[in-house]
Amino acid sequence: MPLYSHINIFPNVGRKFYNPSPSTILKLRASKPEGIMTALAHIVLGPFAPKVVNLITISDLPRQSPALLMTLQPGKTLTELWPELTATQRSVVKANLCTLIVRMRASQFHYHGIPGRLPYRIIDELKGTVNYAFCTTREEWDNSRVAAIWANARDAQIDEARCVTLERVQRETLCDDRAVLTHCDLSDRNILVDPTTLEVTGLIDWEMANVMPAYFEYAMARLSGGHDPWWRRELLEVLKEVLRCASPKRCLLRMFESLCTRYFDVSRAPIPELTVESRKRATSLRTYAGDTALPGGKWEPRDKSIEQTARREAYEEIGLPMDYKKVPLLCILEPCLAGNRLIVTPVVVLILDKTLRPILNRAEVTSLFSHPLRSFLQSEPPFPLEHEMLELKYHTYTDYESNTSPGKVRIHTFLTGREAGGTKPIFGLTASILIEVAKIGYAREPDFEAYAPGQPTARQRIAYALRHDPIFREAERAEGIDPDKTPDPSSLGQSHATDAEMSRRRKGRMLLRVKL
Repeated sequence: MPLYSHINIFPNVGRKFYNPSPSTILKLRASKPEGIMTALAHIVLGPFAPKVVNLITISDLPRQSPALLMTLQPGKTLTELWPELTATQRSVVKANLCTLIVRMRASQFHYHGIPGRLPYRIIDELKGTVNYAFCTTREEWDNSRVAAIWANARDAQIDEARCVTLERVQRETLCDDRAVLTHCDLSDRNILVDPTTLEVTGLIDWEMANVMPAYFEYAMARLSGGHDPWWRRELLEVLKEVLRCASPKRCLLRMFESLCTRYFDVSRAPIPELTVESRKRATSLRTYAGDTALPGGKWEPRDKSIEQTARREAYEEIGLPMDYKKVPLLCILEPCLAGNRLIVTPVVVLILDKTLRPILNRAEVTSLFSHPLRSFLQSEPPFPLEHEMLELKYHTYTDYESNTSPGKVRIHTFLTGREAGGTKPIFGLTASILIEVAKIGYAREPDFEAYAPGQPTARQRIAYALRHDPIFREAERAEGIDPDKTPDPSSLGQSHATDAEMSRRRKGRMLLRVKL
């Protein structure tokens, strides 16, 4: 990534920013008292350009090498350039700005560019937090960050943010945050663009607000008075694209909630956590009474598809609307075999409408709760354990001999954090399904071994049951199927699907990953 730089002259009538030549600098120096004006070289640092430009006073300029000024990127601010651009050129500029912001967010280098604080040394171990060095305690650090939040809230005329409590601002996850630009940094007068190439060559007066959530730029662009009306509309389009590229869509949910309530959630999580809805089965049920499970049930002749079966059961159990637009389908995963000899096909949908309220069928469901999907890929709990549960492990597993096919099957168990209230852990088939969904959605493997050594695949287990289990053989004969002509389990390896099935599966997984 190239090194972007720009000279910013303070003070300046109308805060008009431009790239002066050395002769212009000298003329400015001659017209102003020495030492009043300061030429501040600001840079946007990429991961391959970890350098800092020092402050240069006007009195120092004659002794500086002219090469420093001559290597500055040419360009105009958007305020000057925008009226000269065509619609197509404006789209190119917005795309280039989006690309630059996404690169800044994705960079592993922590940016430095706070006006008036250059030069200062880069402290890698402190992850770019300049003021952390003089905070000796956690409480002192928390108080300093809360004070900064209040200041930002007053600047943006959103004093309602004072409702944010101290305990919601913790420093532990600070190092995981990405660069988040403050609301005035992306003003049209602060964005420098090359008129020839339309590349964004510099951001003026920018700083990192890494205490804020990932959607902070978008929210402040909506609420702040620091943007010209014409640019606010364009900037919102840019930031929507940034959120789409740099953060999963689940980021939008908390963003819109904040905009509606005007109370900003400033927890350090860079993006809102995607959760899965789980239910506690009624204790009066004949099977799996009181267990924690996913909504669902058996296929009925009136169901036109497996998806319709899942939607109907979810509607009957928890009141989830069957509206395909409100609850869009993400994908349908591979069938799996339950211990009670039922073939279960997971159907994955996405719930974005937080106005939906569950309507529980008390005959089948006692309670409904959310659990972070990402936590099914990790052995550490996503929540603090209660005192009486400190000796328990969040994730455990046991290998059992399968009662439906040869070989061992690994049974996983995850705590819910609600065990003290009578909620059972998530385990068995439910846990296995959620591990698979999390693997696809987050495109990574869990930090534990998901399968027992030599564990047969789901297709192998189903094929074995179809051939050898008396219950399945009887059901097949009733439907006119010869059990001995079903697929041979030994012929099914790891790649046991047809080309068409593999293609459909890849498309479904890709859709799930993109939408999550």
